[in-house]
Amino acid sequence: GVSLVGFRSFLQSIYTTKAAALKDMDTDADGRVTRREFMNFVLLLGLAEANANLLLTSLCHASPAPGSSLMDRMVDALTYELQLPALRTLLRSEYPTVSALEQVVDMDGDGQVALGEWVQFVRLARVDPVSAERAFARMDVARKGVVPLRAMRLFGDDLTLCDYRVLTEPEFGSLEGALRSADGDGDQRLVAAELAKQAESLCINATKAEELHVQLDVHHDGFVDLASFSAGRLPFLVMRNGSLAGFRLCLQSYFAGDSTSISRDIEATNDGYPVTQWGITDQGYKVAWESPENMAAIFKHSDTSVSGLLSKSRYQQLFAGATTPAGLRIMLFQVAPDGGTQLLSRADWDKEGSLSESEFQYLCESLGYSADNAKAIYDTLNYAGADTLSLSQLRPVTN
Repeated sequence: GVSLVGFRSFLQSIYTTKAAALKDMDTDADGRVTRREFMNFVLLLGLAEANANLLLTSLCHASPAPGSSLMDRMVDALTYELQLPALRTLLRSEYPTVSALEQVVDMDGDGQVALGEWVQFVRLARVDPVSAERAFARMDVARKGVVPLRAMRLFGDDLTLCDYRVLTEPEFGSLEGALRSADGDGDQRLVAAELAKQAESLCINATKAEELHVQLDVHHDGFVDLASFSAGRLPFLVMRNGSLAGFRLCLQSYFAGDSTSISRDIEATNDGYPVTQWGITDQGYKVAWESPENMAAIFKHSDTSVSGLLSKSRYQQLFAGATTPAGLRIMLFQVAPDGGTQLLSRADWDKEGSLSESEFQYLCESLGYSADNAKAIYDTLNYAGADTLSLSQLRPVTN
């Protein structure tokens, strides 16, 4: 058989640019390479149909339809300049497990990967220095010139939601953009099959895609409500703009919802409690691919007393486990910095001027809290036993 890296090397010996190779692949010059065109291209190069099928499998091109198109990232993996998703495809074809990759990429055995090591390593896969450095920059969000070995998880099977965000950002700009692109029928209800289709083209298996969908489906509806991410609702939930809810989502995904593990990780990273900005920045860098600037914003939003420290209870309320009205107030300051009226504009679906229990539960679940936690806070705020929460009853949790 022929390997993806071997075929890439072969094409680079024939063609000096991606455009030149693409011209011969795209025989009808319609701007796309179909499965049929690729098969014919491989045969013209003197290889067998079995080789072509093996290459398509390595590219994670699953559709058997002759007219189905290869994605641009797949052509990148075959030819020249590439981004992180195409590099994932290329490396996975050579290293079936993350541990196998880690054994060779960490050349000096110090438990981390320096830029020089990385460039030298991916050169073996015929990746040019510019593409190598661009991919490394996606991982080196702290701009240290080195990344921990755990960063190599991007090329394996055990991905988290924020790993998926990193992989999709080069192509879609944001995780939200990727999810909207995956919504094939445009109904703003992303079902598991739609996400799985997109994930498959990124060489992510169906089981992992299902796990990611479950993590995104915080309301247990069987679909991800993309309308929640709209400008008028909760647009910051999966973004990188210093969002507390976004960081909580990353942590919950990485640690499989285990609040104890999240707390132990920050305790180890920070060398105990209380949590410092340095400690949470390091955790954000290693777990959520967050830049120092974004983590500084997250810490600033969390540290309402401006003490430079977060207590164990405050950290846990925001990022690890259940919250209290005081913790929810901090979260909601990002949702509605202008106060209760703005909160109602985002969360009061029926426009009755108050929040019902179901609306309040939906809001809390969107922020990463359980239905039971939402009910406990709702009951605390609803001291009058009314049918809904009025603006005055929401004051303890709003600005």
